[in-house]
Order: sequence, then structure tokens, then C-alpha cells
Amino acid sequence: MEKLYTLITGATGGLGTAFCKQLASEGKNLILCGTKTQKLENLKNELQSQFNIDIQTIQVDLSNQESRNEMFENIKQNNYTINCLINNAGYIIEGDVLDCLDEQILKAIRTNCEGTVDLTLKILRSKKQNVKLDILTISSMSAYYPMPHMATYASTKSFLLSFMLGLRNEVKSDVKICVVCPSGIYTTPEMKNAIKAQGFAGKISSATPEKIAKISLKALKKNKALTTPLFVNKTVRAFSKLLSLNTLSKTTGKMWKKSQEKRKKLNQPLQK
Repeated sequence: MEKLYTLITGATGGLGTAFCKQLASEGKNLILCGTKTQKLENLKNELQSQFNIDIQTIQVDLSNQESRNEMFENIKQNNYTINCLINNAGYIIEGDVLDCLDEQILKAIRTNCEGTVDLTLKILRSKKQNVKLDILTISSMSAYYPMPHMATYASTKSFLLSFMLGLRNEVKSDVKICVVCPSGIYTTPEMKNAIKAQGFAGKISSATPEKIAKISLKALKKNKALTTPLFVNKTVRAFSKLLSLNTLSKTTGKMWKKSQEKRKKLNQPLQK
């Protein structure tokens, strides 16, 4: 019987690891992708000690075309059949655009947009006729409106949202595409401090990576086009439709700048 694999980018991050553990518990074979070989191997060993599944690892830098090509050549040479792709990897960049380095801005665009699109199309074009394919892409609440002080990151997530929903309505019925737009996720210490700096609003709009992974996979199984985790975020999203993009941009910009100032006082900037 042909082995089927779920490929997860950004597998060793907080949300990526949550996806891996949830899918492993369901008996899914996994291909773990990330930038650091040792972290990938450590995660592989941890999962294999708990679950009887096949796990492969591939080191890849999604912002680099040569690295992506090598990754896909690895997949072809080993004849891995992928029936689920989880586009989880992302590069976070914040701060005023003019204060960010050019290489940081381009890294975010190449990782979040170019790399994700390139990998998605490669997997789609190599799909076998008798195999159904699920594609889950992690976007962000920031995709819904322009965000001052985080304009590059928000724009890349907005691109992913638009691209994936458009692609969903182009592909055949044996391909499911779902986009998830979470708010804060309790992953790294830096991210936890970022959520804390947002006060009560940050607390009620954020969730653990395990909860976001569970919600995301459930939405994919139900073939939802788009899901926004947590009731409060759904409410904010619904209310935001009543306001202009410029008004939303001003409002979110003020809120984000205020939280940045709180983090600076704690000397805990968001890790890039």
C-alpha cells in the first residue's frame, strides 16, 4: 500500500510542533521541514518514540529558490506521496518600514509569499491523479487590514489570504484549500511578552499552539475556505467590515505602537 505523507513547513516552531504532534497522534506519516537540521532530527526522534509512524526530515530555507528546488528534488527522488501540505513557516518582521533593513523586508516577502507559493504549486503540479490533496495555510488576523509598524508582515499575510482563496476556486474538487487567520499564539517567550503587552485584549484574543492546531485541522477536514480562531476574533473581524481600511489601519497602528512601547520598557522586543 502506498505511503501518504503530510508535509509541514516550520515544523520545529511552536505551532509547527503542535501540528506534528496532533497529526502523529492520528497516525499520519510526516515530512518535517525547517531551517535547522538538528532541531528537525530532535523532533523526529521525540515523535518516533511515541508514535508508530514514518517520519522524514528535509532542511530547507523557503526564502531561497535553490534550497526549495533541492527540497522538491529530494521529495521526487524518494517518491514521497504527499496528500496534505501545511504551510506554517513564516518570517516575522515588525517596526516602521523605513527603520527595517532591506534584507529583512525581502526575507519576509520571499519566505511568506514566494516560498509558500512556490512550494504549494510544486506540490499541486506533482499530485497523483488517484490521491486527494489537502492544503492548509496559516495566515494571520493582520491579513484583514493594513497595519502600521508591522506593514510588511501584515501585507505578506494578506497576500497569502488572497492567493489561497483565489487558488481554491481554480483547483479541482479533489483538492481542499483552507486558510487560517489566528491572532496571538503563545509560542516563544518573546511572543508571550508581546501578547502580555497588549493587556486584556491580547489575552482574550490569543491561544496556545495546540488549540490553534486543533481548530485549523478541524476546519481543513470540514473543507472550510477560511477560519478565524476564537469567538472574540470572529467578532472583531465582523465589526471591522463596517469600517474603512484606512480607519482600521489607524486604529490598529495606535494599538500596536502602544504594545511595542510596553515591550521596550521590559526590554523584550519581538524575536525576528
